[in-house]
Amino acid sequence: MSGSTVFDAHCLALGKLSVTWAFIDRQLNDLLRAMLGCSEGAAASIATSADSIAARIKIVRLLNGENPISSAWTLAFERLLQTLEQTARTRNRYIHDRWELTQEGLVRIDRRAATRKPQSRHPIVLEFDTEHVTDPADVEALTSTVGKLVLVLHCAIRDQEDWREKGRTFNETTLLLQAEDYEALPDAIEMLGFVS
Repeated sequence: MSGSTVFDAHCLALGKLSVTWAFIDRQLNDLLRAMLGCSEGAAASIATSADSIAARIKIVRLLNGENPISSAWTLAFERLLQTLEQTARTRNRYIHDRWELTQEGLVRIDRRAATRKPQSRHPIVLEFDTEHVTDPADVEALTSTVGKLVLVLHCAIRDQEDWREKGRTFNETTLLLQAEDYEALPDAIEMLGFVS
């Protein structure tokens, strides 16, 4: 496969990742609405002030502490939020870092600066533009994970809607607890309309 074909395929994979991630972005608004029992406009207003994924995750984490469905649900919800946070960090690197096609393959260049001490008796050095050879399949795998998280987050939203509607008589067999092992879920990308 030629270099330009590899790079074109890689750009398509990054595009799929971006479009799939937009579902997560929107679902966090929907989760806020479900947890607060407010209108879509009110949730959008809150989310506009907490634009980053991290800020909205913090809000829903705090809201769950105020009126949790159950301890088992809270543990599953916390695992989902932690997975979202970890996935967001990787996604941000894939989207915001620079990519170059080299003889080693696709190289992701992280522009962020950080200091580090290479050895105990050496001076602290500034590192930036760190290079990471990244297999294009890694981007596809992350997109698949994001697609599965879309499904699991949808389960959490439905559970919150049911919890508000049914109150304390809510059944412990919730959608989130049933879908907690998101890795075992089928690939959701085709369900979202992104057929390769």
